[in-house]
Amino acid sequence: MAMQDALILAAGRGERLDRPNTPKPLVEVGGDPLVVRLLTQLEEADIERAVVVVGYEGEQIVRKLTNPPDLEIDVEFVEHDDWEQGIASSVHAARDTFESPFLMAMADHWFDDQLVERMSQLESNGAAVQMLVDPDLEAAHDVDSAVKVGRDGETVERIGFELDDFDAVDAGLFAASPAIFDTSQQVLREHDPAPLTDVLQWMADERSVEAIEVEEASWFDIDRPRDLVRAEMEYRNRLRVEAVSQPEFDDTEPETGSYEYEFTTGSPTTTDVVVQRGIVQDPSQLKLIPDESASSPIY
Repeated sequence: MAMQDALILAAGRGERLDRPNTPKPLVEVGGDPLVVRLLTQLEEADIERAVVVVGYEGEQIVRKLTNPPDLEIDVEFVEHDDWEQGIASSVHAARDTFESPFLMAMADHWFDDQLVERMSQLESNGAAVQMLVDPDLEAAHDVDSAVKVGRDGETVERIGFELDDFDAVDAGLFAASPAIFDTSQQVLREHDPAPLTDVLQWMADERSVEAIEVEEASWFDIDRPRDLVRAEMEYRNRLRVEAVSQPEFDDTEPETGSYEYEFTTGSPTTTDVVVQRGIVQDPSQLKLIPDESASSPIY
């Protein structure tokens, strides 16, 4: 049975991304704030309710997500004043809002639609947490600073930032049961602040964490400017691929011994010229590159 609830962790500062006055969940890729894209994906995956834990610049995030346009998903907020105590405390702040399994996602990540859909449809198989991992270490982004994962088959045995023996990295998307709140409470009693990795390692020691591979799908942890550029280029490349017309091939053998195919390369393009005083001082007010021309070398 598909999950109906989701927990979005959106309380961190994100200093390394260096976007003044913009918390990471509201940084845009493809014209949409990361957290708005995530809410859209959750709704498309039949998630009915999303609980968003906010901390740094929480009021700004709440304003943006209150009655979000074109979305019907029910959005609730948990204001976490102690957000600087680590992600484990942000998870624990939502302990009273879930009674059944839920999807848990980092608000500063960019996911393929299929990843959100697949994780929302998972059956527990006895695992308290199922975490999305990427075993392609050569393609993974910034492995040195990533959360590393060591597995025994599908069972996660080790998880942390400083692992020497690992075969995957954490991709930031989880299917979790409410048992994670009991574990987070135990971890925070021993040491506070605490990262989420401490909670997951505690559960991994009980062999209750299952790894789900990303397979061929894409994801990005928008942690630094270069990650933002990579995610934006992935988005633009997809627009380009989706806009390409596919020819229809006739494979019947012609009498002349040659084949003829008709290719459609596009349609006439209208170019808009904008004349406005002060446009260079504040270009963000205009949509200079339309989506259908996102990969155009002219722009």
